[in-house]
Amino acid sequence: MEIEGCIGVATISFPASVMWFLTFGNSAKYTGTLRAFSLPKLFIMGTRDNFTSTKAFEQMTSTMSELKHVDIIDNMDHFWFDRKMW
Repeated sequence: MEIEGCIGVATISFPASVMWFLTFGNSAKYTGTLRAFSLPKLFIMGTRDNFTSTKAFEQMTSTMSELKHVDIIDNMDHFWFDRKMW
């Protein structure tokens, strides 16, 4: 939100279920910033994510303001191993 000219934000494999651990208990600071972000948001994760369940991911993204797009990709893990990029 503080970057001049920013047109949106994209998250890939957002660690919703373990964010509390990664931020030393301050996960609300980061998810709150995403909630307040008024520009478009893109959330992508795989159904086999090692750190976040599909349910937790959907719960987290459901609290985000509109101007969002959520994609859940079948059979992809957190690190997107074996994914052909080109």
